[in-house]
Amino acid sequence: MALDPNQAQQVLRYWLACVRQEEALNARPVARQPPTRMPPIDLRDPGDGLPYMRLDRALTLLTRAEPRWLGPFDPPAAAFFERWLKGRYQAEFAAARGRPEQAQAAWFVGWPVVHFERRGELAPLLRFPVEVGFQTAADTLWKPPGYSDRKAGKLPPLPTTLRLAAESPADDEPPFSLDPLLLTRTLG
Repeated sequence: MALDPNQAQQVLRYWLACVRQEEALNARPVARQPPTRMPPIDLRDPGDGLPYMRLDRALTLLTRAEPRWLGPFDPPAAAFFERWLKGRYQAEFAAARGRPEQAQAAWFVGWPVVHFERRGELAPLLRFPVEVGFQTAADTLWKPPGYSDRKAGKLPPLPTTLRLAAESPADDEPPFSLDPLLLTRTLG
């Protein structure tokens, strides 16, 4: 029995969601102390930054009551921005070399988070994908400078706001993904 195009697309979408979830469940960030002072950010060649940040006062996003959340560009957000920006530059480089499949990293918001002290890992029980962005002082989307602009020294001012937008789940997807190993093995 052959699948019609709609069924094939639905199967592929489900498979992609499963692959993304498995990748996310296997990648647990190591807990690090967030910076208390604004880190120096080099827009030409950003550092590694932090792969995660704690979201305070974001309950409406966590419960998906609101699809967007705006937060301050404080020191933890700036450290996360460095990681995000480095990823954008790497995606730009890969696309220029004909490797668009490496174009975008997937970002997730997760809660509640369990800290495994022995391994130093952080593991969220519930998670969902978000689109990460940053805004300027004029409330417009902050765009990373391209390679030619970076080389010429045409660098924009740093963003002023962190912007997270929850991705809408497909009709056949639940609003959250659950880490079953954390639920059964750790939380019992």
